[in-house]
Amino acid sequence: MTEVNETTPIIPIIDCPVCGAKDVPLSHVSTMCKEGCPDIEIWQCTQCGKVPNIGHDIEVKRYVSISELREMGWSEEGK
Repeated sequence: MTEVNETTPIIPIIDCPVCGAKDVPLSHVSTMCKEGCPDIEIWQCTQCGKVPNIGHDIEVKRYVSISELREMGWSEEGK
C-alpha cells in the first residue's frame, strides 16, 4: 500500500460536466463499503456540489496533492 502524505497526488482535477467549471478539484464525500467488494470513493464538484460519473461523464485530467491545492489557493477549513 502506498503511503499518502501532503505531496501524494490523490485529488482528481476535472472539467465539471454539470456546471461547466474548468480545472476544478473534486472534494471527497465518503467511502462506501460492502463485504467482498472493492470500496467505492464518492467525490463531488467543489463548485456545484454535484457528483459526476467519473469514467462515463468525464475523465480525470490529472491528480494533485494537498500541497498543490494550497498552492492553488485552497486552505483547510478554519485556517
